[in-house]
Amino acid sequence: MITQSTYTAEITDYASLEESIRQLKVQKLDQEAMLKSELTALVNSVSPAKIVKDSLHNLVSDNGVQTDFVKMGLNLGVDLITARLFGRYHSIPVFLGMKVVEKVAGFLLKRRLSKSKAATIKLLTPGSVSMSEDENMIS
Repeated sequence: MITQSTYTAEITDYASLEESIRQLKVQKLDQEAMLKSELTALVNSVSPAKIVKDSLHNLVSDNGVQTDFVKMGLNLGVDLITARLFGRYHSIPVFLGMKVVEKVAGFLLKRRLSKSKAATIKLLTPGSVSMSEDENMIS
């Protein structure tokens, strides 16, 4: 933290004036250096890259997450070896691309199916239809 110190020296002649100016210049340079280092530290602490790096470091240091990554890596390795043995994919980038597409499609389908399932259950539940008719009559 920057602290402001006041330099109060009695100036009686030209030499003491020059000494006061010299000391104030040194004090100014010290304060500028301190301010610059604090500003650099602030910018580094709010940097998105630093935040992501720290978050990933904390996430990866968790034992549960490490176990999940190991399981995911083993599953991916087994899938890659199986795919290569049966000639489905001829290169690793194609294999990884297809895995990404499978995961994204699976996520989207699961999400859409869960919404469809909820809507179907709502429509097929006997109380929900009569409730909506009663609500319409009241309105």
